[in-house]
Amino acid sequence: MDRLSLLLLLALLLALPHAPAAIKVADLHPSANQRTCVQIPLCQASLIGNLPRLRDVLQEADTLVDERDATQWTALHRAARAGQVGAVELLLGAGAALELRTDWGFSALHLASSYGQDGVVVALLRAGADAAARTDGEGIRGGKTALLLAKDGSAVAAAFAAHQAPKGDL
Repeated sequence: MDRLSLLLLLALLLALPHAPAAIKVADLHPSANQRTCVQIPLCQASLIGNLPRLRDVLQEADTLVDERDATQWTALHRAARAGQVGAVELLLGAGAALELRTDWGFSALHLASSYGQDGVVVALLRAGADAAARTDGEGIRGGKTALLLAKDGSAVAAAFAAHQAPKGDL
């Protein structure tokens, strides 16, 4: 990572009121000559929940709401993992695809659930995310639903139960 990118990343992380535990610097490193999240304005604004900047970027003519970064994550994936409910809702309103998968084979719902982002889980389920979808791949997290990936002690299970209850019971 060159000095300018590192300084930009540091400034980005320092701008957060507090750095969410879900964001790791390692996730932002470049690979294979593709742009990192830090180099994609939509991804950057979504990751830190900068809603005014996100609205501005979404209005730019050349913005691709489902642009993938070097790790095949979209702005929706980054916002979901970081628990940025407002950013998730703006991206969905702009037409972000709910079921795109990361390089891990996870959808935004899988990420939000596995990182205990309960508010994002609710927003994604309300938007029509497939609660029964399983992660791609093999290994410890392969073939799992978002509910199976939920962190112990999170309210994700309750969010799923409420989503699946008959409408009169909500």
